[in-house]
Amino acid sequence: MAGVLPALGAAIGFAIFQLVNRRALQTVDVYRGTASILAIGAALLMAVAGITGGLALVPEAPVSALLFCAAAGFVHFFCGWTFLAWSQVRLGAARAGILIGTVPLFGALVAAALLDEPLSSLDLVGLVLVVVGVWIVSARSGVTTAAPTRRTHLGIAAGLATALCWSSSPVLIRQGLEGLPSPTAGAGLGMLASALVYALGVVLTKRRANRSPIDGATRRLLLITGIAASSAIWMQWTAFDLTAVATVLAVLQLTPITVVILASRIGGDRLDGRALQRVLAGALLTVTGSLLLVLG
Repeated sequence: MAGVLPALGAAIGFAIFQLVNRRALQTVDVYRGTASILAIGAALLMAVAGITGGLALVPEAPVSALLFCAAAGFVHFFCGWTFLAWSQVRLGAARAGILIGTVPLFGALVAAALLDEPLSSLDLVGLVLVVVGVWIVSARSGVTTAAPTRRTHLGIAAGLATALCWSSSPVLIRQGLEGLPSPTAGAGLGMLASALVYALGVVLTKRRANRSPIDGATRRLLLITGIAASSAIWMQWTAFDLTAVATVLAVLQLTPITVVILASRIGGDRLDGRALQRVLAGALLTVTGSLLLVLG
């Protein structure tokens, strides 16, 4: 139970993060928006780590643990959040959130291919449900009945790429926490490393110079997004440290449903009755299949 509560908090935090991030990206480009969120999140997590004593453990941690934390941050934040932003811009928060719920699907396939963990009958049922759920969500472009466009296909690919990144990062997180027993410090280091790489990329590509300044309303949205994201990451890493990865992934399946419900009501992704029914049906199939994969 000790690990379930922070996992539940992380699920709610990730839902808020996805919804507010979607609104922020309507007025700022993906790269500067993601870099800003990473910088805010890294500052908050490092501050919390300093207050709670986690930073004091960093000098004593082996270099390998620090590298694992940085690698986990790069995969989860730098790659995962960039793909997430691309998917949200093209699909909206609701559909992107459901595609991200396929994390257990990729986890099961990676385990079967690389870790010699064959798929059970329950796993196969879960895989079929997840694939069908994703197909239902992706079969229409949104509030209309038009066929999927290239923009939609890119959004689907980006959402699935996010899930692939987020299904791989728990392995790196566990390795990092073995040598650095502070989820807050580990998450802070991972996010800080990603923020630095992102900032360097923004400077080298001169994206800031070629874009209009970020207005005050967008800055506030980015601040809220950074707070929600860093809080969710803090609770997620804590949950990974306290209980099994499978248990955490199971609880995190609440995120897609929460995103769909909130996005259709307050998130700005207005769906008509038929589209909302399809999204909810796809979400239920995806979550059910993911839970079967986790249990299997």
